[in-house]
Amino acid sequence: MKYSDFLGAVVARENRYYMTTQDLERFVDECDEYGLPKCITAEPLRMLNDSYPVQPAVLGGLVPHQISLWQGCSGNGSGSSSGLHHDFHDNLYLLVRGRKRFRLFPPSAAQSLCVSGRLAKIHKNGLIVYEVPWSNSCPVSVRADGAPMSVVARQKCKVAERNFSEAENQLQQLRSTVSLDDREMQAQLLAAEKLVSDCEQQMDSALEDLLR
Repeated sequence: MKYSDFLGAVVARENRYYMTTQDLERFVDECDEYGLPKCITAEPLRMLNDSYPVQPAVLGGLVPHQISLWQGCSGNGSGSSSGLHHDFHDNLYLLVRGRKRFRLFPPSAAQSLCVSGRLAKIHKNGLIVYEVPWSNSCPVSVRADGAPMSVVARQKCKVAERNFSEAENQLQQLRSTVSLDDREMQAQLLAAEKLVSDCEQQMDSALEDLLR
């Protein structure tokens, strides 16, 4: 459906249609090295970026994770609904036009609600995490700040690989300059060899996390 046709339906008070721009992975082609979208908006918000503040003053120093658009009709006695859901991040909701009713439940009520999936953990900050049906080795797939553990593992691997490479280069430089009669340089060489060994263990651990 074209956006103009959707707007026509909303103006005609048809409540069968509801639009959201939250699924960035489907509509944004530019992704970072971890496969996450570089852009925090999808169309039609991307072409309207100059029409609204990407970081509203009311947020202070907080950095927006994503800007989404919801549109639907709330007329004729029954309105469209965004459905019962929960978010990883705090929300700033700006109503452009019309009315919207919010019904809020605390995270502690999750056990009493008909959730879609099996609860794996409720973090202290209220973040709800579900079990991953195809993986038993990583029971909690999301960190308390909303970061997927797969992304955390990839970042850990990247840092471990960089540290290992730097430690190896340092060791090679020392080996080319160390004198067998110089005790101080021999001690530096032993320390460099231990550093390489430690970095190798960190890299193995990071790879195990990534495999899980």
